[in-house]
Amino acid sequence: MSGIVYKIVCLDTDECFVSSTTQSLNRKINDHKRLRGKSLSNQIVERMNFKSEIIEAVNFGDDIKVMEAKANEWIEKLNAINKAKEFIPYNKTEKGKKANQKAKNVYLSTENGKAKRKEQNQRYQKGIHSEEILQKKRDKYAENPELHALKKKEWREANPEKNKEQRAKWYKTKKEKRAKEKEDLEIDELLIISESNL
Repeated sequence: MSGIVYKIVCLDTDECFVSSTTQSLNRKINDHKRLRGKSLSNQIVERMNFKSEIIEAVNFGDDIKVMEAKANEWIEKLNAINKAKEFIPYNKTEKGKKANQKAKNVYLSTENGKAKRKEQNQRYQKGIHSEEILQKKRDKYAENPELHALKKKEWREANPEKNKEQRAKWYKTKKEKRAKEKEDLEIDELLIISESNL
């Protein structure tokens, strides 16, 4: 198969746009005129004072990338306006970051999003950061203990049922811990007695 590498040159500024196609040049130029605003060639075509010409005819066989490579060579050589610029992914642009954050906020307001956030927080708190989180809480409390005591009191008064559940859970945990400590102590005493009898 064959195609062409062509250029569109602005007669006012000498700017040029380079591309390749398997269509005829006339047909491709008509496409550029029709697709205003959707191509980099727009800044030349919209002035309506340009010329177009074939730079090179290319036989590329079954590999169209050969023709694209030729077009890229000419883009570099002629310093065309569509010269490759550093590619910045959309999600790294300011607009992309804002769109991502908006989508994330929408997701986190759903039931699935809330469950996911809770799971992530629990993993974070129970993982390697658990001691760091506890230390931050201790430091914050040490800065203003009276304020924290007041907040706790307000919460207890506003949530008596939850407070009751938490206290029951705390007492149960404490009781189990004491029973385990007592059991361990009894085992230690038995071991000491048995070792002294040997």
